[in-house]
Parts: sequence; C-alpha cells; structure tokens
Amino acid sequence: MNKNKTNGEKTSLYGAIDNTIMKGVNGGVRAWNWATGGTKADLANKMLTIAPIMDSVGWINYSPSFGVFMTGFALCVSHIFQKRNIEIEKQELEALESHAMDMEVEDYKSRAQFDALSWIACGVFWPMGANKRAGTIIPYATQADYCTAFGNVITGGSFYVMRADYMPPRKNVLSRAVDKTMELLRGLQTRPVGVPAFAGRSLGSIRDIKRAESPT
Repeated sequence: MNKNKTNGEKTSLYGAIDNTIMKGVNGGVRAWNWATGGTKADLANKMLTIAPIMDSVGWINYSPSFGVFMTGFALCVSHIFQKRNIEIEKQELEALESHAMDMEVEDYKSRAQFDALSWIACGVFWPMGANKRAGTIIPYATQADYCTAFGNVITGGSFYVMRADYMPPRKNVLSRAVDKTMELLRGLQTRPVGVPAFAGRSLGSIRDIKRAESPT
C-alpha cells in the first residue's frame, strides 16, 4: 500500500510539473498567435526548421563526414515531424468543429509528453558526452556542442507546443492595427456634417427671424 501511495505521489508530482510547463507553453502559443496570427503547428514547425540547423553545428564540428550524414538525417526527421504536426492540427480542428474528441489526437498528445522529455534529455546530456569524447573528466564541451544540445531542446519544445490548446489563424498584429485604423478613418469620412440653421435663407429673412426672436 505504501508502494502504491509512493507511485501516486510521483504521478501527482509529475502531473503538477507538467501542468505548470503547459501553462507557460499555452501562454507562449497565445502570444505567438496574437503577434503573428499563426497556429501552434506553425510555431512548432518553425522550431523544427531551426533545430536541425543548430544540431548540425555540433555534429560537423565533431566530424565533418558524420555531421553531413546526421544533418541530412535530422532534416528528414524534422520534415516528417512537420507533416505530422499539420495533420494533427487539422484533425484537432475537425474534432473541435464537430464537438467531438479525436482519439488519435489525444494519443499523439500523450506520446508527445515522452517525446518532448526524451529530446530535452538528449540536449541536457549532450555536453556531458562531449567530455567522454575528449577523453578527460574536465568539462570540454565546446560552443558547437551546446548548439547541438540547444537544437535537441528546441525539438523537444516543439512537442510541448503541439500539446497546447488550439488557436485559430488570424491576421498578425500589424495587419489588425492597420485594418482598425482604416476602419476609424472610414467612419470619420462617412460621418454626416451638421447643416447651419440659416443655410439657404436670404440675408433679409435671417434679419426678420432674429428680430422676431429678440425681446421687444
């Protein structure tokens, strides 16, 4: 019973940490959507474009021939992930519009938790592997090694982004500001101008009216 309680506490602790992370990720996705108008798949796919570039720096620095091979491999993997992200977001949107739950999407989000942690762990431990390659216990991770580590972390982050709440695409903040300004200007142009009370009357009739209105 104590063992079950311990496992429950671990699960609860992990859930609390994951919820905290996802609150931050959801905030980031909302900010991205507000600023650029892009969806979470757009953001995740841009991250997956940057990640293999960062990865390649460390790999090529370690071994040019190995680096070229791994860079090509990373680009292929990123492309597969990007296509998958687009498909998942499309299925998620269809489920939302039909007020249903797509189990494939939910399964993907569950797996994405593990994928995110795995890639981030690779990024964290990559500089430690650099020490072994150097054959010394003294830290020897180069800036290129940290580039590769950062690329792995970015890939892991893209999985967290795909677990975020869906935000529909819209115009970016600058386009919305321009549209709002033009709308205000059109409103000012179409506003009716007041007509003077004595417009169209002769000078004599105006004097007669004023004389009639003035106290005797």
